[in-house]
Amino acid sequence: MSDDSDEDGISSPLSDCSDETNQSDSYELDSVEHIVCSDLRMWRRLSGQCSLTLKCNSSSPRTKSLFSSIKLNLSENPEKTSSDWNNFLKAYIKCKGISIISPTLDESVDALLMSLHSVSAVNEVQLTTDSLTENLAAKILSMCHTCPSLRNICLQVEYSNSHSVLNVCSSLSITRNTDSTLTVDIQLPHDCFSETSLSFISFIIPCSEFPKLDGRELFETLDILKGLEEGCEDHEELVGDLMSTLLSVPGMQKVRLKISSLTENWVKRCLFLTEVCPSLQEIRYDCRENSGLLLEEVERILQSSQMDSDCRIIITGMKRSKAMNVCTEIMDRSRSSKACDEKVKVTFFRDSLTRRFTIDNIETEDTNDDEPEDPEDIDFFFI
Repeated sequence: MSDDSDEDGISSPLSDCSDETNQSDSYELDSVEHIVCSDLRMWRRLSGQCSLTLKCNSSSPRTKSLFSSIKLNLSENPEKTSSDWNNFLKAYIKCKGISIISPTLDESVDALLMSLHSVSAVNEVQLTTDSLTENLAAKILSMCHTCPSLRNICLQVEYSNSHSVLNVCSSLSITRNTDSTLTVDIQLPHDCFSETSLSFISFIIPCSEFPKLDGRELFETLDILKGLEEGCEDHEELVGDLMSTLLSVPGMQKVRLKISSLTENWVKRCLFLTEVCPSLQEIRYDCRENSGLLLEEVERILQSSQMDSDCRIIITGMKRSKAMNVCTEIMDRSRSSKACDEKVKVTFFRDSLTRRFTIDNIETEDTNDDEPEDPEDIDFFFI
C-alpha cells in the first residue's frame, strides 16, 4: 500500500480473479508453481487514476517469471470497468518458468501483451526483466502501435543486470506525445571497462509513420554496435546502418545521441542527416569522454558546411577554464578539478540567411555516480 497522501487503498477485483486462476483445471501445476505472484498491490489516487504493481521474486527456474515486475497505470477505477483480469493473470502465469531460450517464449510474451488490450483504461505499462533481447524489444515497439490507448510503455532490465552487454539495451521507453508524435528512448548497457561509442539514442517521429520503423533491424544493429569502440573496423559501417534505419521513417523530427567523444565523423554524420532528412528539426549530441575535437575545429567544420536546412544542431560538453589558458583544449578527466570544469552547450543553426554558432554555459550540479543512470541524465565531453 502506498504511503502517498493522495492515494487511497481500494479492494482489488484481482483477489477473486487470482483464486479463479489458481483453481483452473487447465494448468497442471504443483502448489508452488500455482502461485501467481509474490506481491500484488493496487492503489487509487485522489485524481481517480489507479495503479497496479505485480511482482514475482522467485529465483527458482521453475517458478521465476520472465517479467519480475509489471506496473500498470489506469486512467479510471478498475471496479467501474470491464477489464478481463483473469485473462491477464493467466497470461502472466504462462511467462513463469521460461527463459529467453524457451521454445514457448514468443507465444507467452505475445499472449501477455495481447492480454493488456483487455485491461480497460490502461495508459501506462512498465515491465521489468532480467534479459532483454532484440526480439523482445521489437515486440514492445509494436505494442505501442497496436494499442493506441497507451500513453507510455517501458521495458527495463533489473538494475543488477542493467550493465550486462548480453542485453540489447538496458531500457526501452516509448511515449505518446500530445502533438501526435512518439518519442523512443533507448539506453544501451554501459560496461565501465569498455569505451563504447554509443550509449543512448532517442528520436521523435510521427505516430502515423511509426509502423514503418523496422524494430528488429534497429535492435539487431544496436546489439552489435553497443560493443564496438570508436574507430574500429566495423564501427563506421554499423553507424551507417543505424542512420539508414532511422532515415527509413518519414517525418523524423528529432534525434539525440550520447556518444563517447566528438569526432569529425560524428559532426559530418549530423550534417549528412540534415541534408537527406528535411523534416529534421533538431540533432543533439551529448558526449561523455575525455577526447575529441577542439572547439575551434567544431566551429570550423560547421561553419564551412553547406547546410541550408532549418535543423538545429546542439552539442553539450565541458571545457577548461580560461584561467588555465587552455579553454579549448581536450583535458584528461583524472586531472580535472571543479575550478576548471565548465559545462557548455554549442548550438549551430540558420537564422534567416546567416549561420549562427553560439556557446552557452550550463550550470553544474553534483551527481552521484553510484546511482543508476537515468536516460534523461546528460553526460558530457571535454572541449
